[in-house]
Amino acid sequence: MKLIWPLASISFNWRTLLRIAAIGDLVVLLAMVLTLLALALAGIVLLGLGLLRFRGGILGVAILGLVFADIAAYTLTGAVNNILYREELLDLLIPASLAALSLAGLMAAVAVVVRSRRPESGGGAAQIAGLAAAAIFVLLLFAGLVAGREPELPVRQSTLLLETENIAYSTTELSIESSEVTVSLANHDLFWHTFTIDELNVNLQVPVRGERQVTFSVLPGTYPFYCAIPGHALVGMRGTLTVR
Repeated sequence: MKLIWPLASISFNWRTLLRIAAIGDLVVLLAMVLTLLALALAGIVLLGLGLLRFRGGILGVAILGLVFADIAAYTLTGAVNNILYREELLDLLIPASLAALSLAGLMAAVAVVVRSRRPESGGGAAQIAGLAAAAIFVLLLFAGLVAGREPELPVRQSTLLLETENIAYSTTELSIESSEVTVSLANHDLFWHTFTIDELNVNLQVPVRGERQVTFSVLPGTYPFYCAIPGHALVGMRGTLTVR
C-alpha cells in the first residue's frame, strides 16, 4: 500500500512505521537541550536502527521495542501531568511528541515480531496506527491549550531550591533552621518527578520542565525524601532533609 503524496513512492508497512518512529524519537531527543539521559536514549535508538540491517533485524526490533516502551510509559504520564498542572504549551511539546512517536513505534515493534514470517505486511494497519499516534499528539496539545497556564508562585528567600536532571536530584542533603519548610523543585528531565516524604505526607509532583513548590510544618529532625516514580529512588533519587 502506498502513502499519499509526498511519500507516494514509499511502501508503508510496520517496518516503515518502526523506522519513522525511531527517527522521530532520535530527532526530538537530539533537538533538546542536551542532557546525558537524552543522549543515552538517542544512542540506544541509533543502535536499534543500525541493527535493523543485520540478520533480519530482530535484535534491532527488540531494542527499539524496549526503548519505545520505556519512553512511552514515562513521557505519556509526563504529558498528562503537564496538562493537569497547567504547564506552558511549549513544555508539553517534548513529552507529547515522544509519547506519540514511541507509542507508534511500540505498536510497530510488536506487529513486526508477531508477523515475523511476513515482515513487509500490514500496510493498512500500520497507517491507522500512525494516524492514531498523531491523533494522540494533537489531543494532548489541545488538552494543554484548553487547560491554560497556572500562575507562578513567588519564591521566598528562605525556600530550599532543588533541581532534577538525568534522573538525579541536584543535591541529596537539604537543611534548614525553621519549623516551616518550603521546597521548590525545578524539573529539567525528560520525565516527571516527585519530592516525597512519607513521614510528613508530602508528595510534590513536578511535570516535565516544570517548577513547583510545597510548604509544610515540621518538628526538628531528619527526614528522608525520594522520588516516588517507580525505579527512580533505586537509581539514586533520594536524600535527607535536616530540620534544626
